[in-house]
Amino acid sequence: MRSGFETELVMKFDEAAVRQERLVIKPGEYFLVKTVESVTMPADVLGDFRPRSSLFRAGLVLLTSVAPSGYEGGLIFGLYNAGPLPVTLQMGARIAAAVFYRAEKEGVAYRGQNQGGRVTASGTERQV
Repeated sequence: MRSGFETELVMKFDEAAVRQERLVIKPGEYFLVKTVESVTMPADVLGDFRPRSSLFRAGLVLLTSVAPSGYEGGLIFGLYNAGPLPVTLQMGARIAAAVFYRAEKEGVAYRGQNQGGRVTASGTERQV
């Protein structure tokens, strides 16, 4: 078991909005960000995510992971301003690029607790 963690929703993409809200990320601030897109990874494909160069040119560090085979849901990344200046991002801005790898054989499908793009957890979690 491990302890969960709690987060606070600061801003959300609004599909119906003509103009999206903007988030100012001050130097030293860290946010969890969830993509607008969701993925459904086949049993023989793994997704690897990389930051777009426009982010690190602005001083932002994007912490990414992989979407394992069988994962379904939104993608959660860490976003940190390592630069000396505030950076403004519009909700829905492109922040990552995807690279997909196909396995020669099907693997074990993801069955972890973050299935579906869960951002936060409270209490304790059971490791699978």
